[in-house]
Amino acid sequence: MSLPCIRRCAPWLSLVASALLAGGCGGPPDARVVLGERAPEIDDITLVGVTRFSAARLIEHLHIAPYDWMPTAPTHRYDPALMAVDRRRIESLYAAHGYHEARVLDVAVRPDGDDVDLVITVHEGEPTTVRRLRFEWADSSLDPAARPGIEEQASVRVGAPFEVGQFNDTLGTLRLALEAWGYPLARVAGDAEVFEDARRADVRIVVDPGPYATVGAIRVAGLVGVPEDLVQTELRFARGEPYSPQVVRSVEDVLKGMDVFRWVSARPAGAVVDGVIDLDVRVAEADPQALRLGLRLGFDSARWDQSLLARYSHTNLGGRLYRLDLDVRVGYAELPDPFDLDAHGPALAVEPTFTKKGLLEDELLWALAPAYALDIRDGYTYQEPRNRLSVARWLGRRVRGEVSHTIRYFDFLETTAGFDAATTQLGAFDFRDPYLLSVAGLRLDVYWLDEVHQPTDGAAVTLQYELAGGPLQGDYDFHKWTAEWRGYWRPFARVQTAARLVGGGIVPYGERPDAPVSRRFYLGGPTTVRGWGARRLSPRSRCPEPADEDDPCTPVPIGGFTMIQGNLELRLALFAGVSLVGFFDVGDVQAGESTWVVDAWNYSAGPGLRYDSPVGLFRLDAGFRLNDPGVYDEPPFALYFGLGETF
Repeated sequence: MSLPCIRRCAPWLSLVASALLAGGCGGPPDARVVLGERAPEIDDITLVGVTRFSAARLIEHLHIAPYDWMPTAPTHRYDPALMAVDRRRIESLYAAHGYHEARVLDVAVRPDGDDVDLVITVHEGEPTTVRRLRFEWADSSLDPAARPGIEEQASVRVGAPFEVGQFNDTLGTLRLALEAWGYPLARVAGDAEVFEDARRADVRIVVDPGPYATVGAIRVAGLVGVPEDLVQTELRFARGEPYSPQVVRSVEDVLKGMDVFRWVSARPAGAVVDGVIDLDVRVAEADPQALRLGLRLGFDSARWDQSLLARYSHTNLGGRLYRLDLDVRVGYAELPDPFDLDAHGPALAVEPTFTKKGLLEDELLWALAPAYALDIRDGYTYQEPRNRLSVARWLGRRVRGEVSHTIRYFDFLETTAGFDAATTQLGAFDFRDPYLLSVAGLRLDVYWLDEVHQPTDGAAVTLQYELAGGPLQGDYDFHKWTAEWRGYWRPFARVQTAARLVGGGIVPYGERPDAPVSRRFYLGGPTTVRGWGARRLSPRSRCPEPADEDDPCTPVPIGGFTMIQGNLELRLALFAGVSLVGFFDVGDVQAGESTWVVDAWNYSAGPGLRYDSPVGLFRLDAGFRLNDPGVYDEPPFALYFGLGETF
């Protein structure tokens, strides 16, 4: 063929070549897959003869993929050139897992309306198996009797298919195992001789543990305003411990937990001297001062509120790691909604907290929290200056204890007719205006969680006890206890389950045996029993009989002495920070001491929507009451909007 002819026929040859390439993949050529036309979308992919991998596992290694209903999923179109590449990818994936005979026999392209379906047929063949596995150990301080324990951690097994990834994992696993046993300079290498025709592989692994070491000095570079002596005090736990990657990670976690560094990086110094290895830590200090501003909107069937929020933090007051967190909330609240002008009022909270670790004893965390609150509740408005002094300490890795003392001065500014009437009913509660509380508290937290602040798996138990009055003085004498269990389980990547069970009781004693309205138990609202308004699941005040037509009285919640609560949530992550939630809640509050009335328990359920935004987790829930014990007259459902997870 002459050169001019080739030039004239080039466009036609290109089209023919494309058609032959598509035909080579199996099935009839698709007339729509031509130059100048938009390639059809792939609707479905069927795998024939594939048993070694799941369909999802195999497809994730390819350019192609079937249609995905998720809004953020990319669109995959059929491209004969990419399909040829994917054929080689499939065969390479099988070879990496020991199936050297695997071949893609056919790729059939079947039109499906405007889309196409692909049928990929694979012949897997027989795998190449490990015939011999030999370990070669260098001389070291590792007891020879301990070597089998290390060798058992190898994922390569005699008689199993030889997989490249598994072989590489074995080298890394053995090295990490030796490091975890205190050998920071351990080296593991290996090779494999593969006989594809015989489908056999001989594997050799060379192990050099190196010297055993404990952690010596920890050198911290990058300190400017943070005092080194206090940093070294935090790191004291690691010195003298057998070296391991976990110890290095713990050093990093402890320094990050001080909340004064932007980043932390720790690594071994690189040499073992007389059985000791030093750690080098580099840090970058963060700005000790921070100011955050925000807006909080909340609504449910019993309360609406709008607030401006401000938080100022200083993490290194005086250059000695004294910390100040100042939270200010200024807003307005409406009970029960913005259209009822009879129960509106300002809501104000000023809450500074000073914390310092290390006074008296290195591990003690002290906190001083004076505060002032002005707010509105069903039946009354109030102001409350208070002060709390606490000291906490970790008792091991999983247990945290805290002791506190709180002084509260509670002043009723205004009360409604329903609340005033309750003061004359001697059986309701011992009303004092104002009143002073002096409360000592004990708290114990036990964690079996993967992450304390945002857990996904595990459980936690919290026990609290308060002693008010008596030798502490004050206007009320009572004991108060609560016990809480929380459990989390993530069975799948997008599915999270969470459960909570809480119980509590108040027992009066002494010369002033009662508990004030502010310290009793209430349920209802976005974080307790949804389907009820905030604090509406509670015993109510009693109105006098006969009713006063000139001064109408409406019973209001006054709290109870016995509480039970349970929550169960199923959280499903969707896309881009959006997730769906289904929940079931149960709860009850009784006026009497240690009074458990199962027939009076209230049940509710409903759906929720979450959006994890850069400023926090937005939550929208709709709770529907499933039963009506006939105790209180409340709406059958409630909506909630707020920030943060329920629990």
